[in-house]
This record gives sequence, C-alpha cells and structure tokens, in this order.
Amino acid sequence: MKFVAGLLLLTYLALPCQAQKASTANIPANLRFYRASITVDYRGKRQVTVKVWNPDALQKSLNPWRSYVDYILTGRRDTIRFGCRDKRFRIREVSQKPKASSGILYDTAGHVGASLSDLSGINTITFVCYALPTAE
Repeated sequence: MKFVAGLLLLTYLALPCQAQKASTANIPANLRFYRASITVDYRGKRQVTVKVWNPDALQKSLNPWRSYVDYILTGRRDTIRFGCRDKRFRIREVSQKPKASSGILYDTAGHVGASLSDLSGINTITFVCYALPTAE
C-alpha cells in the first residue's frame, strides 16, 4: 500500500509536466523575439499559468503558449526548468520574483533552471526568447 501511495503522489507531482504536449502551431517566421512568464501559485490548487506575448505588437498574446515555451517542475516541485521551445530561439533576460538564493542556472541545451523560493505563495519567472541570427 505504501508503494501505491508513493506512486500516486509521484504521478500527481508530474501532472503539470505531462500535460504539456508540443503544439502544431507554427511560430511566425518574422518574429525576432517574444516575452514569456511562468507563474507557479502554490496556494489553493497549485496552478501554473504561462503567458507569452509579442512586445512589438502592443503586448499581443501569442497562442498557444506551448508552441513558444516549455517548462517542467522537478523534485518536490521546488525547482523549475524552462526555455524557448523552438530551437531557433535562445533565452535571455531571465528574472525571478521572489528571488531565490541559488539564482538562475543556465545549461548548454538552451534551458534555464531556478529554485522556487515561496513554497506557500506565488513565484513568477519572466524571460525573453531571441531568434538566433540566420545565415543568408
């Protein structure tokens, strides 16, 4: 019984990650950069909200967000890894509120990691995805 309960807990913790499926929507070829935010709210239902927008187009929302951003909550849901879904883009200008003492951790695969510091409230990560220069 203990194993089954642990498996159910593990499944519950992994749900936000499994719910993300790559979207079939294409990113516009002329899009040079976009902004994104991921908010993890530990209050109530422990909701994750992702928003993506084009700052050049009067903050126009870019949908579906899964075409632009991916994320995964790891560990005890206190660490998040995130990045630009399309490999033509690289992540920059990452900020976190509230800031974690461990800071922002970059890896070579184009993703970023951060510890979420408020495990009973709201944590927000914001960043910009810039298009890589194209060879012409």
